[in-house]
This record gives sequence, C-alpha cells and structure tokens, in this order.
Amino acid sequence: MKHLVSEVQWIVGLGLIPYAIAVLMPSWRWLLAVTLIIGGALAAIWIQDWVVRSDPGYRGATQNETGATANLGAFRNRAQSAQILDGAWELCEEPGWGGRCMRIESSVPDLQTIGLRGVGSARPIDPIR
Repeated sequence: MKHLVSEVQWIVGLGLIPYAIAVLMPSWRWLLAVTLIIGGALAAIWIQDWVVRSDPGYRGATQNETGATANLGAFRNRAQSAQILDGAWELCEEPGWGGRCMRIESSVPDLQTIGLRGVGSARPIDPIR
C-alpha cells in the first residue's frame, strides 16, 4: 500500500494525471464490465417472480413475469402451467384480475387441476394462512 501511495504522489507531483487515468482506466473498465455482468445475472435470477408455460408439466413456450401483471396478452389463452418463484400469488383467468381466480403459494404443473383454463392476470398476495 505504501508503494502505491508513493506512486500516486509521484504521478500527481509530475502532473501526469491524464497518463495515470489512461493507464488505470482499462482495469476499471474490466472491473465495471465484470460487475455489470454478474449483477445482471443475479438480477435476472432474483427478479423473476413467476413463469407461465404453454404446456402442462412446465414445458413449452415460456413467458417470464415480474410483479403484478394485469394482462398477459395473447399468452393468456396458451398458459397451461405456472412456476411460482417467489411468494404467494392470485392467478386469474381474465385480464384485470377478472374471471375465476385462485390463490397459490407453489408451482402448478397443470392449471386445469386447480380449475383454471389459463392465466390472464396475476398479482402477489399475502400468504394463505
């Protein structure tokens, strides 16, 4: 550390700050790039709250959702299974939390087994007690 301090003092003393920035910047760029990549990967893992799939058994096309979703759009007619990644959820057949709704706390491999013909909207709720 003492060696680094003396080098910084020498660079500042000679007015070589632009040179020091040019030399040190690549290491900062590398560190920033690594941080962004790792942070993005962790965010992708932690942000996904629930996933709907077009086929039973968590197979088929996938739509990832984060937080409350008032309208799944065209995918609502295709949703056949739901993976709950965090918390308790209310899944409803129609957009805007309409139609038949079910409260669930875990993944459902076949939505028909709980009486849903698909998922048009979903929102997080307090856990069922």
